[in-house]
Amino acid sequence: MGNRLSRYSLTLITFCAIFFASGCGGSSTASGTNGTNPPEIRFVQASPSEGNSNVLVDSVTATTVNYGAATGYLTETTGSHHIQLEPNGSSSAYVDQTLSLSTGGLQTMVVTGLSPSITATVFNDSNTVVTTGDAAIRIINAAPAMGPVDVYIVASGTNIANVSPTVANLAFQSGTDYQDVVPGTYEIFLTAPGSKSSFTSTGTVTFIASQVRTFVALDALGGGFTQLTLADAN
Repeated sequence: MGNRLSRYSLTLITFCAIFFASGCGGSSTASGTNGTNPPEIRFVQASPSEGNSNVLVDSVTATTVNYGAATGYLTETTGSHHIQLEPNGSSSAYVDQTLSLSTGGLQTMVVTGLSPSITATVFNDSNTVVTTGDAAIRIINAAPAMGPVDVYIVASGTNIANVSPTVANLAFQSGTDYQDVVPGTYEIFLTAPGSKSSFTSTGTVTFIASQVRTFVALDALGGGFTQLTLADAN
């Protein structure tokens, strides 16, 4: 999974590993972390072209999700499933694909892009941390107006002008590896590659031992950018 921030430094250690999930329904290469349980999948509606949407699994409406929000995990059977997303009140799917789910799988499908070029990207999730007592953080770039970004995960109050990015040049529709951090207060900044000027930041966030969080960068409907926080564990 991710690299670990030092217990003895409030400055940022540069992380080299960038984890790319494939587009158009592809999945990341990390294995599931749900043991021998049935597969679980959740959905993030990150396409600003679409609003409140129905999520259909095998032609049956399983749940609904609005722009900038996520469903809870849905428990499904192992095997192939027909996944569709349709605007509420319409039967015209803007996502329509077949997805194979495996025992123990824990996944998030993030729907991104602008109509008519909407893409569903599947990320393999984790509900554990590498180092006992740490927390883990992942960032997914789902903001079409933002483009590629540098990611900074720093102790709260750190001036990012003095540090290197945690993950550099994270592409749109991609996610970082999970980054292990010591429990404490942090701030996450997203900037243009090579820039210290922030597109968006989380403000101060506190992580406790064994928490696993995913932050999804989104276009704000009124302009600018925002984030969605997903609780992967604890």
